[in-house]
Amino acid sequence: MPRYHHDKPYSAPLSSTRSMSHLANTQRSKSLSVSSSLLPQEDIKMLKKATKFHEKRVLKEFINQERKKESIRFPKELLDCDDMQMLSQELATNKYWKAMYLWENYLNEKHILILMHGLKLNTTMKCLSLDCNFLNDEGASVLAAILKINTSLGAVYLNRNHIGEIGAQDLAGMLQSNKTLTHLELSSNSIGDDGIAALSQALRSNRSLRTLHLNDNDITEIGAKHLADMLLVNKTLKELQISGNPIGDSGVNMIADVLKRNTTLESLDIGETKITIECMQEIGKMLEMNSTLKSLDLNHNHLKDDALMKIIPSLMKNSSLTSLDLSMNNLTETSANELACLLEESQTTLTTLSLSHNPLGDSGVSNIASALINNRTLIKLMLESVKITIEGVSELAQMLSLNETLHCLDLNSNEISDDSINLLVDGLKNNRSLQNLYLNNCNLTDECVSSMIEMIKQSRTLNYIELVKNHLTEHGKTEITQAASLKNHFSVYLDFSFQRVH
Repeated sequence: MPRYHHDKPYSAPLSSTRSMSHLANTQRSKSLSVSSSLLPQEDIKMLKKATKFHEKRVLKEFINQERKKESIRFPKELLDCDDMQMLSQELATNKYWKAMYLWENYLNEKHILILMHGLKLNTTMKCLSLDCNFLNDEGASVLAAILKINTSLGAVYLNRNHIGEIGAQDLAGMLQSNKTLTHLELSSNSIGDDGIAALSQALRSNRSLRTLHLNDNDITEIGAKHLADMLLVNKTLKELQISGNPIGDSGVNMIADVLKRNTTLESLDIGETKITIECMQEIGKMLEMNSTLKSLDLNHNHLKDDALMKIIPSLMKNSSLTSLDLSMNNLTETSANELACLLEESQTTLTTLSLSHNPLGDSGVSNIASALINNRTLIKLMLESVKITIEGVSELAQMLSLNETLHCLDLNSNEISDDSINLLVDGLKNNRSLQNLYLNNCNLTDECVSSMIEMIKQSRTLNYIELVKNHLTEHGKTEITQAASLKNHFSVYLDFSFQRVH
């Protein structure tokens, strides 16, 4: 299950993503409006040449427009080698860009070879994102050669690029000499155990890399053994993501055992790794002995209540963990009750808890809500698709009227209905902490518009609401939009285009 996180250095929300598309769409459509089937062959060639000339002019205008910005983005733009030549030339002299985003641009090793010339001369670029292209091993090898001599890039994103064992080995060779790269993402490739072996060996001596994402890479318990051995000696890696790899109980047990002694890793994602209840006991032992791990992701492992019970006592004793993701684990009211007890403990350190896509029901959520009335640590609570109704919302609203620390509440994909919004309005009247509220796909209609407007008007701290994929009419959306526009620094998202309302 490929997943992409949105905490990238120099990243921006979709709403602020800019591309050259809007500069060219209308003119380009005019250029191509004549049916080529009605034109002689010579005229078709002339039309293509004119269209390409027009597109080059548009790209040049876009670069000129963005030249002094901190970043430049070309998401989902089809870029050819001539386009890359223009970008490379600009990159060689540009002193403003700190980040370049080239997502889904159909790039291959030829494009990277061209880009390499600009990167060799650039000294200001900090972040390069090449996610969702076709670099393959050849492109990864070219980029690795660049990174061996580049001294400015700190973050490189190569997710979903058809990179295999050979490309991983070349990147590993780069890590043995590069001293500036701190963030590397290689998720959704086909690196495999041999590729992981090379990367792990390089990280035994590397002293700069802090973050490594290896989700969905065909890694088995063999690769997990290489990673565990690396974690025994590496003293700089802070975050490791290996979700979506079938390493199983054996692989996770080896990593958990090493983390009893490792004192540097702060974040571990082992979601969807096919672990069972047997493995949870080892994870529990690790949590009791480890004092540096701050974030643990166990999502999508179908663990069920009995498995969670294995680590609850350890979570009670742990004093470092601040973020716990238990989404998609078939947890019910039973688990919710145990987690509520954890949240009621005065020594709990949890600030983020994700329970999304578990059938907690109204009863389970009510217990969580009750525990949060006096809790002073939790800032973010994710309850997407947990099968609550207006009854569960009522308990959450009561909690919001008394809780003083929760900043973010996610209720996406729960059929809570319009009447639930009235309850939330009442709960937020005296609330002074909630900032973000997610109500996407909640079966809301125009019946809730007046309540939503009241929520926006009366809010003291709320400044962000998502209402995507509901049943609001254009008239209802307009009324909400107008209410949001009257509040300073208030954002509402109403559809999948994610255009900022205000």
